[in-house]
Amino acid sequence: MALMFQRLARNFAKNGYFPTDEKTTEGILSRLSFDIEGNKNKQGVVRMLDPCCGEGVALAECREYMNTYYTSHNNTKIETVGIEIDEERAYHAKSMSSLDTVVHGNLNDCYIVSRQFGLLFLNPPYGDMLADKASLSEDSGRVRYETMFYENTNKLLQFGGVLVFIVPNNCLDKNLAKMIASHFDQVSVYAAPEQRFKQVVIFGVRCKAKVADKVVVDKLLKAAEDITILKTLTAQPDEDIEGCFYPLPLSFGVLKLNQIEIDTKQLADEVVNLDKKDSLWGNFKTHFNSANKNTYRPLHQMSDWHLSLALAAGQVSGVVTSKDGRSLLVKGRTFKDKKETTETQVNEASGNISEKRTLTDVFVPSIKAIDFTKDSDTFGKIITIK
Repeated sequence: MALMFQRLARNFAKNGYFPTDEKTTEGILSRLSFDIEGNKNKQGVVRMLDPCCGEGVALAECREYMNTYYTSHNNTKIETVGIEIDEERAYHAKSMSSLDTVVHGNLNDCYIVSRQFGLLFLNPPYGDMLADKASLSEDSGRVRYETMFYENTNKLLQFGGVLVFIVPNNCLDKNLAKMIASHFDQVSVYAAPEQRFKQVVIFGVRCKAKVADKVVVDKLLKAAEDITILKTLTAQPDEDIEGCFYPLPLSFGVLKLNQIEIDTKQLADEVVNLDKKDSLWGNFKTHFNSANKNTYRPLHQMSDWHLSLALAAGQVSGVVTSKDGRSLLVKGRTFKDKKETTETQVNEASGNISEKRTLTDVFVPSIKAIDFTKDSDTFGKIITIK
């Protein structure tokens, strides 16, 4: 099986980032399938998520494979979603036309509705997030990236969805093994062809929470102790073994994913592509219009106190259009500051002079706007109103 994007992946194998190698990807793809007859005439999508997508190579390979061998025969669409925290890799993934949605940002800064994906391709960063330098206990303060990413993403798989989990065998402690055994059926474990970090590839089908299967727990813990007992993942599955293929289910409904925090560069891309489908602008009015449509002008000029209350209540925000056609996206807020007052006192008897300084908390109103007036000199720029 010749993979299309592996040259791009090798270009990014630097600075501690090592994308899924070609042989491992081939072995994974050969075990994915799709129930063409069972899903015939059903209107849905095969939705895939890679929360550490890098430059998008593994996700692109999954899409091409499924489209070539399975879904194209049933006119089923494939939807791919990738998240990548590194800017350079993320924007290379964005430039790949085969990927539908690529988010440059942290997984924890995204709001993703649960049970939306039929495939979770999870090859997270390896190692400890927090070292126990004080050595207070054997496991005190020891949290691994692999476990953190598993806990944050396994809930995104729909029941019947397939997990592909690529991790070093030494991260499979009792806690992670029990979680996998209680969340997944048909769990299989292979040694990856690439053994730089002694990786294992774990497959499973998401099920409702259950008591951890002791057989699965033992299998994972034995793999953690000795990786040589595992079969090596190859592109030729043992078809006589039950459960060697993992069919991806259809997902239904519109993808619900929002990035909570967006950087300046991504916002600029959205501003330029005003007519871009399924972008920020598709939900523009939903996010920025005031919830209360019955708004009235105040009877007289508002004091700073009244303005602060209105800002805090979210009443000074939304799209404002003037009679001359100027359009602004207004957002108000308040911030805490200190107001300094100085009082000088003179002791007439001694002639001594003392100075008393008082700092008082004050809430300062601030109103800013983005100019969306076409052909304006300040188009796309932030304007301070107050």
